[in-house]
Amino acid sequence: MSHLNGPAPVKILHVVGMMNRGGAETWLMNVLRNIDRSIYHMDFLVHNERTGAFDDEIERLGSRVVYCAPQSHPAAYAQELRRINRLYGPYDVIHSHVHHFSGYAMVLAKVLNIPIRIVHSLTDTRLVDSSAGPLRKMYLQAMSKSIDWFATHKFAVSTESACALYGADSSQVQILPCGIDLEPFKVALEKIRPKPEHRFVIGHVGRMVPEKNHDFMLKIMKCVLLEQPNAKMLFIGDGPLRSELETKATQTGLNQNVAFLGDRFDVADLLVNEIDVFLFPSLWEGLPLALIEAQAAGLNCVISDSVTKEVDVFPDRIIRVAIQSDPSHWADCICRTKLSTLSTSRFDQLAGSPYNIDYSVDVMTKAYCDGDKGITD
Repeated sequence: MSHLNGPAPVKILHVVGMMNRGGAETWLMNVLRNIDRSIYHMDFLVHNERTGAFDDEIERLGSRVVYCAPQSHPAAYAQELRRINRLYGPYDVIHSHVHHFSGYAMVLAKVLNIPIRIVHSLTDTRLVDSSAGPLRKMYLQAMSKSIDWFATHKFAVSTESACALYGADSSQVQILPCGIDLEPFKVALEKIRPKPEHRFVIGHVGRMVPEKNHDFMLKIMKCVLLEQPNAKMLFIGDGPLRSELETKATQTGLNQNVAFLGDRFDVADLLVNEIDVFLFPSLWEGLPLALIEAQAAGLNCVISDSVTKEVDVFPDRIIRVAIQSDPSHWADCICRTKLSTLSTSRFDQLAGSPYNIDYSVDVMTKAYCDGDKGITD
C-alpha cells in the first residue's frame, strides 16, 4: 500500500455487532485509545441501529460508527458495505469480529479490493454449533470456506475459539488474547480503600446473556447466604436478560443481597475496592476479558471448567468448578476462597504479558501494515 510512506493514515474498518460494553468491544476501545491515531484510523461498522455505549467516545476520538443493513438481507448488506467503503474509505483493512458471518464480510471485502482482510474469533461456539439444523450447518460450512479462501489473516483469542471458527488445523491462526488497559488498575491499587470488616462481596462482570449463566449465579448466591448471611453480590454489566434477572432476584428474596449496577466506567475501582471474590460460571467462552481484569485487580476467581485455561494469568488465583456441579458446591468453593491482593511483582508480570493492551496494539498494527503478505491472499 503506497500511502503507508506518506501522510495518509491506514484506514481500518472493524465489523462488530454493536459498540456496547461487552468484552470484545471494551478491548477494541482500549485499542482505539492506545493506537497511534495519526497513523491508524479506525471506523466501526455495526449491525444495530441503536446507539451503543461507546459511540460518543468513538466519535470524540475522531472515528466513526456506521450502521450496515441487517445480516438477514445479504444483497442489501453488500450494497451498503460498498457505499460505506466508497464514502468513508477506501479501507486498507477490514477486521471482522462477528464469528461465522465474517465469512460473508471477507467475500465482500475481496470484491471491494480491500487488501488486508482479518477475521477474529472471539468465542467458542462448538457446543451450540453441534446442535445446528441442516440449513444452519450449510451456512456454517459456507462461511468457514469463505474465511479459508478470502481472509488474509486469522486471529483468535484462545485455542478453543480458534477451533470453533477455523477447525482443528490452527497452524495459520495467531492467538491474540484481548489485552486490558492496566493504567486504571494501577491507579486503583495505589489508592486501595480499607474494606469494612465482616463483609463478603462476590462480584461478576459480564453481559446479561444466556451463556454467562446469571440465573445460576442467583442460585449460587442463595446457597452462599446459608453460610454467609451478610454476603452481597454485585452484577456489573447490562444486557437483554437484566429485567428478568432483577425480577427473579426479588421473587427469590435476594433483592437485599444482590445489586445490579449496569454498565460502569469504574470497573477497575469496583474490582479492587468493592469485591472480595470473582464469580464466573459461564457455559462457554472464548477468552473472557473480565477474568483478566479480575486477576489484574488481585482477586481470586471461582470459574467454570468450560473456560479455557489460557485465561489463567495467575493459576493459583483460579478455582475451577465443574459446570455440572450443583449451586451448593459452588457456594462452598466461594466461601472457602481466601481473600487476596495483587503484589507489585505480579502486576509487573501482567504488564509484560500478552494480556497488556500494548501487546494487542503491537500485533494488530503489524498485521495492518502487512501489505500483500497475508496468509491466503
